This record gives sequence, C-alpha cells and structure tokens, in this order.
Amino acid sequence: PPRKEERAKFELLCYDGSRRSVDEYENCYWARVASHAVVARSVDGRTDKIWELLSYALEQMKQKQSRCQLFKSPQDSGKDLLFKDNVIGLIQVPEGADAELYLGPKYCAAIQNLKRGKQERITWCAVGKAEKSKCDVWSAQSNGAIQCAAAETTDECLIKIIVSKREADAITLDGGHIFTAGKCGLVPVLTEIPRKYELSRSIAVETSGYFAVAVAKKSDTDINWNTLRGTRSCHTSVGRTAGWNIPMGLINKQNNLSCRFDTFFKESCAPGAPLESTLCKLCKGSGGEVYAYWCRESLLIILIIFLIGQNRPAWASGVTSSDFVLLNQNGERCPYDKYERCHLAKVCRHAVVSRPERAEVVKTVVFKQQKLFGGQGTQNDVFHMFQSDAKDSLFKDGTECLAVPNENTFEKYLGQEYLESLEQITKYNLKRRLITPLY
Repeated sequence: PPRKEERAKFELLCYDGSRRSVDEYENCYWARVASHAVVARSVDGRTDKIWELLSYALEQMKQKQSRCQLFKSPQDSGKDLLFKDNVIGLIQVPEGADAELYLGPKYCAAIQNLKRGKQERITWCAVGKAEKSKCDVWSAQSNGAIQCAAAETTDECLIKIIVSKREADAITLDGGHIFTAGKCGLVPVLTEIPRKYELSRSIAVETSGYFAVAVAKKSDTDINWNTLRGTRSCHTSVGRTAGWNIPMGLINKQNNLSCRFDTFFKESCAPGAPLESTLCKLCKGSGGEVYAYWCRESLLIILIIFLIGQNRPAWASGVTSSDFVLLNQNGERCPYDKYERCHLAKVCRHAVVSRPERAEVVKTVVFKQQKLFGGQGTQNDVFHMFQSDAKDSLFKDGTECLAVPNENTFEKYLGQEYLESLEQITKYNLKRRLITPLY
C-alpha cells in the first residue's frame, strides 16, 4: 500500500460533494460493491443442493487443509480459480434475494445509467382505487411523463419504491411514513406548500409545518392532558402524525406504558389497530369515512382537523369550533384558536419521497408537471394535481405547490421533537409492518 506521505497527497470525492481523507472511505463512497457470489437459475436453480455441496467442501477444507484448498489456486495454474484466493469462507444469501437486491440500488442505478440516456419519466405509486384513478388521468394528460403503480396500502407502495425491482419512484407521505421510508433509505424530495387556510378550517399552518393538537369537548370540564387515563379517544389512524404518533408517543413516555396503548384509554377508535383491541371498540361507519368521523359523537378527540367545514357526517351538524378546547401538556385547557402556544408538537408537512439516485429526476419531472397542472398551472382546468374527487388523493387538496425542502434527510425534515415521539412509538409496532430497513 502507498506510504502515509503519499496517501496524504490525495482525498476522496464524496457523493454529497464534500472531500475527505482517503482513510474515511467508509463514510465517503459512491457505492458499496458486493462480494463475488455463486449464482444459479432463478427457476429450479437447485440452490439447496449447491449450498449442500459447498458446505461439504468447506467442512472438508477444515479437516484436510493440505489436500483441499478451495480458496487457493495452484501456483503454476493462475490466480483466483473458481473463487478469489483471499476468500476465507462463504455465507448463504437470504432466500428471495435476487441480483439487484444483492448488488444494491446505488450500484444498479449506476450500471443502468450507463445503458440509457436521461429518463424524463417517473412512476408514481397510488394507494387504493381513488388514487389510481386520479393517477391514470394524470398519466394520460402528461403524455407518459407520469406512469402509475398501484398498491392497497402505503407500506406496499414503499416496498415497490425501496426494493430493487424499481416498480415505482415516488409517493407523497405524512410524517409517520416519512420516518419509515427514511429508515429504509428514501429521502424527502419535495414538500407540500399549502394555500393560506382560513381559521374556520382549524388547521394551523406555517412555512415549516403545522401544529398537532389534542382536542376535548368544552363541556367535559374534568378532562385535561393529565386526566386522560381511563377516558375514551378518537384517532385519525394508527401511524398518522397528528392523530397517533405525536399524542401516543408523548403519552407512552410520560406514563411509562411500554407501548401498551390499549391499557391507557378505556375505549378508542384507532383505525388500523387490531380489531379485537379496545382501540377499535368505538369505531363505526364505513371504511370510506375519514378522520374522527369513525368515532361516535360524545368522545374525546385527538386529531388535527376539528369537526367543522364541509362534508360533515349527520351527527356533527350544529357542531362548531367553539364547542372544543385544546389540551396543553401542562394541564391547561386553551381556547381553540390558541394553537400556537397550546399544542403537542409542531410537525412537518407531507413530503414526496424517493430513492436518492432518482431524487433529481423526480424533482425535474414534477416541476414540469406543476407548471402545467399545479395551483398556477397553465392547464389546470384540464387536470389539477392538487384537487381530488376523493379527499387528498396523491397530494393534499389544500396544496398550492411543491417545493424543494431545505432539509435533505428524513431526520432533519421531521425535526427532533417529532423524532422523539416516533422513537417512542416504534419501540412496539402495533401492526408489525413487514418492511425491514435495507440500508
């Protein structure tokens, strides 16, 4: 190897544009190159037999080193015959790992980019029929710049983006799913910039995000943040930012629940919880109803959207924002419009996420689409990215435009306050999601 003084003359060029010492290669590299591998056919490849044979050879090598040198080539015959000469052993690759998963996304992306020109199209992942329908219209109007993949759940969409099959490139997520996506190697690419909300819509928005609040009926004077145990609760959905992750993360930490959430409230409605749990006891109505409309009228409500505005269910007729108070963590009960000082946390807006190697392409394509179909788009009378027949399909309906966030990692985007709540929640995963971080 080069002498120390020779090594000092050089630096590594990192993928993020920085430069580092040549000794810092573990934190400054363009891709991790996989070890050489034994390969077989994907169909009827007899992988069990191959591993059985290799395992036998490895055992023989241990017992008869002088006669069986699997990883050493004869001096007069060449080098690296069958296996590299510096190999010390073999490890069986997990079942189901194909070539792309084994090589890794950065390496595969680099190889693929050598074979094709700049690709000005992306595949969006749509969750459910309503989003797929909207995506199909978008695809047609975009002349193919937008392609559509579909899945039944957000987790399934993440798998389509994360796993090396590359069935999709992008999806819009709320904070809870941004956390999961980030743990699996995805990055925030674009953030939703909302239109100015009227106070009557009860969503407090600033440039850096919105406020997650806890809400109780004004008439329930005995309820405050410190007296919630044994009451009844409503939540937007398990895993959602303002309706679950923030309040339950705080409750878990402050009450040492060990994430036994079903022991804290007497009864709840938290869509996505196990059906047999007390967390589902208060749910009613069809699955198409949204947010706290799953809950009965007389419950404590923990959510971000108050029961006002359009499309309210029949039981909410006559309900106004003044019928509710905000619950502060210090036990204070605040008027509904004092959210800036009486909130649980300030959290990030929804964001478009993608794989790092596709981030720039996603930005380029989406910005072109936004000029046509965004809030100020020249053709938004034909198709509008930020309007939906079904609420908040692909993007939130209150979005004015998409912009590049200042934060380029999921940790910075979510913020320390929200991350702490999420860390509490993820100690115990209620649904035991099937996604395993790959990075």
